[in-house]
Amino acid sequence: MSEIALPAGTAFVDVEGRFDQLRKGIQREGDAAAQSLGRRISQGFDRIGSQLQSTGRRLTTRLTLPIVGLGVGILKVAGDFQSSMNQVRAVTGAAGAEFTQLEDLAKDLGRTTQFSASQAADAMYFLASAGFDTNEIMEALPGTLQLAAAAQMDLATAADLASNILSGFGLEATELGRVNDALVATFQNTNTNV
Repeated sequence: MSEIALPAGTAFVDVEGRFDQLRKGIQREGDAAAQSLGRRISQGFDRIGSQLQSTGRRLTTRLTLPIVGLGVGILKVAGDFQSSMNQVRAVTGAAGAEFTQLEDLAKDLGRTTQFSASQAADAMYFLASAGFDTNEIMEALPGTLQLAAAAQMDLATAADLASNILSGFGLEATELGRVNDALVATFQNTNTNV
């Protein structure tokens, strides 16, 4: 019986020691589990981060390049327009408000017709080269674009034809609409073109 009976103090110390070992074991296991869980969570976030970076790179490539291309295209169009308007300025000698009116007309016709502002500016140049002054250009340009569209001809040909007819018959630029109507009707009724 002496082997079975332990003094109470010894039993308590023994149980306390075992509980302490158990607590330390649980703590070690808990710490290891927490570290393992932390590593798995960290690895998961790393994978998500890598995937987001990869997706970001793909989006950047797929979105940025077209946007850059669009920007280059816009700059080219703007450059073409300015180049055409500089030619108009050189031939007409227009400056200040007069030149601004020509620019505004070309831009307006670029918005409201099938032709671009650069093409309208080119037509201005053709009319100016035919001897039209700034006011005559502003009066004749809309009709010239209408003639080109209706007769399905390029703007240089339309401007040349319009200027030749107006000057040949001694007509004012304001009469170009009437001349265009007659020309287009003739083209359509006779099954011809220019």
